[in-house]
Amino acid sequence: MGISMAFGDQVSPDGRFRIEFDWVQKRPHHWLRSPRIIDVDRGEVLLDLWGTHWDGAAAFVAPGILLLYLQPYPGVAPPLKLRLDLRERSVIPEQAPTERVPLADFFAGLLNRN
Repeated sequence: MGISMAFGDQVSPDGRFRIEFDWVQKRPHHWLRSPRIIDVDRGEVLLDLWGTHWDGAAAFVAPGILLLYLQPYPGVAPPLKLRLDLRERSVIPEQAPTERVPLADFFAGLLNRN
């Protein structure tokens, strides 16, 4: 069964997490959708890529698990395909599914890439 990736705001099935997208028009007919992920229960922002050059799409695939595709703009580099365990605050890279990287560390490195 395929996963439907969404470009719009969404809430996890259990209501604990919310992902919001900041839409910015870069060119005619081309929009950048930068995600922000929030732990609603704690009022904590887990990831904030608003105002960056990262474009994203996401889908909740299990309780607390978010599949997130990110691509830098302009889209000349291949997209990052990530599985986020929001309850554990970790990232599971598709290239190394047995590794877990702390969410804050992973995204700090992502923002410092450019």
